[in-house]
Amino acid sequence: MPYLIQNDFIKSIQPGNLNQVIGSNYSIINSWLLAAQEKAASYLQQKYDVASEFTNTNAWSFTASYQAANRVYLDAPAYSQTSAYNVNDLTLQGGNVYICIATISSGGEAFNPAHWTLLGPQYTLYFAAFPYPVFDVYGTYNVGDQVFYKNNIYTANSSTTISNDDYVLQYGSYNNIPLNNYFPDAPNQTQWTLTTTGYTVPADTLITNTTYWTLGDNRGQQMVQTLINLVLYYAHSRISPMNVPEHIKNNYRESIDWLKDAADGLITPNLTKLQPNKGNRIRYGGDVRLNLRY
Repeated sequence: MPYLIQNDFIKSIQPGNLNQVIGSNYSIINSWLLAAQEKAASYLQQKYDVASEFTNTNAWSFTASYQAANRVYLDAPAYSQTSAYNVNDLTLQGGNVYICIATISSGGEAFNPAHWTLLGPQYTLYFAAFPYPVFDVYGTYNVGDQVFYKNNIYTANSSTTISNDDYVLQYGSYNNIPLNNYFPDAPNQTQWTLTTTGYTVPADTLITNTTYWTLGDNRGQQMVQTLINLVLYYAHSRISPMNVPEHIKNNYRESIDWLKDAADGLITPNLTKLQPNKGNRIRYGGDVRLNLRY
């Protein structure tokens, strides 16, 4: 399921009630979720990096490799006493996900904790850690600092240029002020050297390995709740458009108002702002203010 997972909805609706609304067909939620994401993006995409926010939330696989910031959750088929298991197979037992550490031959056995390592409760969220801080064009860097940018690692050859007031005022408008840092992949730039290309979390890396994985949810939680509210509104409208519960309609209105406020700059959501386009211009700004005149 993109972005949201099934377990997210229990924050706002009981599983039994949700099944009644969707007819126990969770696949239909995907189309509503895509519609909700598109609606949210229509408000926010001019200022926020919605593409990096609306990434998929997939079940973790031990044999898969991942890129930094990829989001996963723990899930596996329920344990079967009659099945065979190989080392590194996953299973679900008692609401927890385990990984096999000893081969279980055909014919199976009752669940034996000695043959399994506990990874965590079902639906626990993790995200792949960044190896270094993400490049920020407005950041301050010293020689030797390393940053992560577009799945590559770069090392600073020179420090950030700090602009003083006289330097800023000569440009008149903020969108004319040159950036303090060069983008690491800008043609002919000399501030950065490419150190590592194509960074990934290697396959066969345990999700409990804190060098590569961080326990937690890297989604903006207000955005999660906003999309839940939109999806639930769409779901209830499908059943009876004229009889959508009042609290579902109120949650929908509040979510639309939140998106409008975020777009208008009245609130600051926990989302990544767009960095400026390459070159010497920024995405939004105004005239440089002269605070003192004589």
